[in-house]
Amino acid sequence: MYDHCVCVKKYDRGDFLIVEQDLKKIRSLKRALNKYFALKDMGLAKKILGMHIVQDQTNKLLWLSHEKYVTKVV
Repeated sequence: MYDHCVCVKKYDRGDFLIVEQDLKKIRSLKRALNKYFALKDMGLAKKILGMHIVQDQTNKLLWLSHEKYVTKVV
């Protein structure tokens, strides 16, 4: 079970993350965006909004961790 959500944050460098299960849709979006913007594919994300991202592509699982943040605060 999951919820759909969108987090929007403006960065000076213009970085953003595309999240989608269907690789064809990702490629299509990249082609469309590339018509208007110079894009650089940075590969799989390792961190977003201060959270560490762990991916298990074989089983199509994704974990987000705030462990480093919590350790700093505590």
